[in-house]
Amino acid sequence: MENLSSRYDLTQNEKLRVVARMATIKAANDVLADTSKEQQFPFARFVIREPLNNYWLDQMMFSVVSNPVITEDATDNDIQFTVNSVFQKHALANTNL
Repeated sequence: MENLSSRYDLTQNEKLRVVARMATIKAANDVLADTSKEQQFPFARFVIREPLNNYWLDQMMFSVVSNPVITEDATDNDIQFTVNSVFQKHALANTNL
């Protein structure tokens, strides 16, 4: 069984947080450039408007580290792929923005 506390510890890893923050900002920019993703615009705008906000980053980190590929040594590409794959879920969860 996977050690869930080590997964939680990854949510606090500063290197991963920096990469995930930038990956989420990139994903938000990509969403805003795609008119077919209008439902995700409020969350994407929130990310762009408040790039240093830890509210959305804390949420994103739990999704990012739930991917077993993500470790302390994960590549930027692995983190970007993971963020891209969960961005819509976060946008839908944050529809009140």
